[in-house]
Amino acid sequence: QNLKIPQNLKKSTKEIIPFIYDVFCLMRSNPYHNFTHITDVTQYLYTLLLATHLAKRLDPIELTACFFSVLCHDLDHPGYTNAYQNNENTAISQRYNGKSPNE
Repeated sequence: QNLKIPQNLKKSTKEIIPFIYDVFCLMRSNPYHNFTHITDVTQYLYTLLLATHLAKRLDPIELTACFFSVLCHDLDHPGYTNAYQNNENTAISQRYNGKSPNE
């Protein structure tokens, strides 16, 4: 709350929680790119923003974008590396012509 994400959105924390729950539900169950990873990266971003004082330099919309970007950055990640996707010529690798298919 000290990043004022709810206030930036003109929403209550209660109104944001269902979105976070939806992210939780949409994350695949794989060894690394799962909801635990999302919480770890979110905590890291939070610490980075405060420890470096970057949060003071960003506009409210930029802070909000950071928060939602980190929550969704691996949404529906299949759990395989880019190299695996390309070596196996998977559908996602074909869709992105072998250029960072998971990203």
